[in-house]
Amino acid sequence: MEAIITEGLTKYYGRILALNDLNLKIEKGRCVGFLCPNGAGKSTTIKILCNLIRPTRGRAYINGYNTIEEPISALKDVGTIVETPEFYSYLTPVEILSYLGRLRGMTDLDLKERIRQVLEIVKLSEWMNTKVSKFSRGMKQRLGSLKLYCTVHQS
Repeated sequence: MEAIITEGLTKYYGRILALNDLNLKIEKGRCVGFLCPNGAGKSTTIKILCNLIRPTRGRAYINGYNTIEEPISALKDVGTIVETPEFYSYLTPVEILSYLGRLRGMTDLDLKERIRQVLEIVKLSEWMNTKVSKFSRGMKQRLGSLKLYCTVHQS
């Protein structure tokens, strides 16, 4: 079974063609690089797959589910950062993740351990009390990946 399928995926922004008739089949378990020149439609494709925008034409499927008609089923195992995430620059990773975890009902005890675990995973442990204003783009992207992980996968 294919993990991702696109059929004739096309997207216009007004008169501008951003994606032209993309047909993909990516088997489950494969690791694929999505490499194209700037302006070729990589971000547009990812946004369509994640149901952030609708295609002008065509269909997209994740694990057999149509991303437009069945977005909850299609995206239940998907996490992505399409652009560079933005954070309040005066906060630290611990403050950001604590806030997000508390919004989702995590206890302070669970949060402390979970934040330590996930910051280790993305190699940001030594930066846990550093203001985000000091972070590179890549560090912000790694921190952004934890927003979902910390709030959805509670211990």
